[in-house]
Amino acid sequence: MVDKHTLVYHTSRGTFEEKGSSMSECAATLADCGFALCNSGCLVNLEHVTSVNKGTVSISKFPEELALSRGKKNEFTEKFMTYMRNR
Repeated sequence: MVDKHTLVYHTSRGTFEEKGSSMSECAATLADCGFALCNSGCLVNLEHVTSVNKGTVSISKFPEELALSRGKKNEFTEKFMTYMRNR
């Protein structure tokens, strides 16, 4: 999640912040590691996706659904399906 140029990482080990990096840099770095953008401000580890619905993504151990933007829907769904096939 992005908050005024501060990346916030929600992990199983806790929440961490990183300043000075951009979401696009982070997404590019993690693209080959099973991560995908579900909207412009949220990069998701596909290993933890439990469902993809019309406009939301559900994550294991995360109480809220994440918004799946119309612009990212096809790419995200394709990456998720590819990830599931290759597991």
